[in-house]
Amino acid sequence: MDAPHTNRHGDRILRAADAARKLGLGRTSFYNLLKEENFPRPIALGTRARGYSEHELDEWINSRPRA
Repeated sequence: MDAPHTNRHGDRILRAADAARKLGLGRTSFYNLLKEENFPRPIALGTRARGYSEHELDEWINSRPRA
């Protein structure tokens, strides 16, 4: 597993596997969420590498209805 990156605001950038783990989801479920309009968009880390803002993921989690 790669170490998380940090953006210029000090926010950790998680790769897809780490983001899915944070959300408690499998790979397929995580990629299905990407199709939702309100799910955080990936951040380009390089030519092919993408990551997800941990802060934006936390905000998305907090916006979800409580069970």
